[in-house]
Amino acid sequence: MSMNIKVLALLGVLIAIPTQAKAVDPVLLYVGTFLGEYVAGKLIDEVWDSVTDKPDMRLLDARLKDLEYNSAMRGEMRDEIRKLRESVNERTTREEFRKMVQKTNAEIGSIKRRLDNIEERVEKLEVENDDLKNNTKNAENAEYFRLRGKKFRDATEFHRSIACFNIAVKLGTGKTLILSLDGRAHAYKLMNARDVALVDYSEAVAQYEKRTEADDKRDLLTWSELGVIIYNDRASAWTGKLEYKKAVTDYTDVIRINPNNTSAYIMRGCASVGGHHRARLIAWENHVDFEALVKYMKDSEKYSREYYYNPAGALKDFDEAIRREPKSSDAFRNRGIVHSFEGKFDDAVSDLSEAIHLDPADAGANFWLALTYEGTGKISEAASHYRQYAKLAPKQWEADKSKGAERVRQLMIKN
Repeated sequence: MSMNIKVLALLGVLIAIPTQAKAVDPVLLYVGTFLGEYVAGKLIDEVWDSVTDKPDMRLLDARLKDLEYNSAMRGEMRDEIRKLRESVNERTTREEFRKMVQKTNAEIGSIKRRLDNIEERVEKLEVENDDLKNNTKNAENAEYFRLRGKKFRDATEFHRSIACFNIAVKLGTGKTLILSLDGRAHAYKLMNARDVALVDYSEAVAQYEKRTEADDKRDLLTWSELGVIIYNDRASAWTGKLEYKKAVTDYTDVIRINPNNTSAYIMRGCASVGGHHRARLIAWENHVDFEALVKYMKDSEKYSREYYYNPAGALKDFDEAIRREPKSSDAFRNRGIVHSFEGKFDDAVSDLSEAIHLDPADAGANFWLALTYEGTGKISEAASHYRQYAKLAPKQWEADKSKGAERVRQLMIKN
């Protein structure tokens, strides 16, 4: 039976189930309204043309299309988005627009909370029925619902997953609560709802930081292992939002908790040059002047947060990772990329070649070695490594229709 049919079939029973009055969890309240807040944030400021003092209709349509394709949205929520679009035209004033967006915000938040409440009740009732059949007591077990949420998340049944994680958050304490918040955040991240994922990741961190020895004595994980997980996960989410400096801070906490975590040194090093790395790829994809692009990113308020560059810190982290794991192709590749950024091309070639020696299937190392050779005028060597990259990552290579890829295809033909 599909989830929707289950919901309809059980509604009559659910209405009769008494609910226990309790204070509203501020995290759940925020999560319940996050899509509406996302609408407000994306629309009120981003689509208004300050010169004409009118809405930019093309940008508005693009933002609304992004929302409609977001897998966290439901049919009823999409209807509210469409109603908003139908109400806005070039005669709309900013104040009218603000009120329309706020109304849409409230409606979407209300729909989200209502649907979540129904799905939570369905999940709870299903577990209660299983308890009656099997003489178990899982309906009040936060860890059971956390694992159930993980199972549905892995099966990409995200809304059922969220419902189970919601129950686990309400029932859980200590480590179970933290893992439930982290698990729900990961589900939202997979649904392309990064803003709310960061809310949950940050709440998981807050709960971790105020832990006491009396909390949750079950041996799910050690506190150190748990700390590494939640700081790593939030750092990854910050990176996805291009907030590289915040990612560096979280990876620093991972290293503080576990100084032997080689992966954290590599990831912190990557985040330390995240903006520069992004600029280099944009330049390659669009075949534009890299230095001019960097200057634009530095000067442009829109891109300022995307440009974060601490090469000294990155190189120090990659040196430490190599000291700990001398055969880490990841560390050599990334150190080579930074050397290339810094114009130390001999060092870049040495490190990238070592990465390929350690892992001949490393497509990324071949790509950056080719880019380095091309930048130093060694075109035949560059063409050779571009060919190897295309061989190792054929799907990515075939899908790349950028100006940079077309330029490289011509270079490969000629060399």
